[in-house]
Amino acid sequence: MHGTNAALSVNDFTLSTLLAVCSGSGVYWKGSSVDGVEKNVVSYNALLSGFCRNGEGLKALDMFIKMVEEGVELTDFSLTSVVNVCILIADYEVSKQVHGFVLKFGCGLNACIEATLVDMYRRCEKI
Repeated sequence: MHGTNAALSVNDFTLSTLLAVCSGSGVYWKGSSVDGVEKNVVSYNALLSGFCRNGEGLKALDMFIKMVEEGVELTDFSLTSVVNVCILIADYEVSKQVHGFVLKFGCGLNACIEATLVDMYRRCEKI
């Protein structure tokens, strides 16, 4: 990120906050990092969340697919975020696929994810 250097001690939380804020400004992975930020579940989730917050549903969906393809450890936050992506894009077919993925992943009983799934189907006008 701009303004960081070796003398500045920046933790994952600070970097993830910066990534989330900047994700609406076209920040995206180039190679293995975003200007030196390590790719990990924290940085991926920050970008995923930022894209959702900025209404960039398709970018967020691409980010989630990239996370899965690269074998990034998914968290409940990752899964809730991708369900929120489905709310943004309101595509029933994609929503069904994501719901199946969430169930296969084993997080179907998480109350936060369940509530988000209900919102997702409501947005797709299937409830």
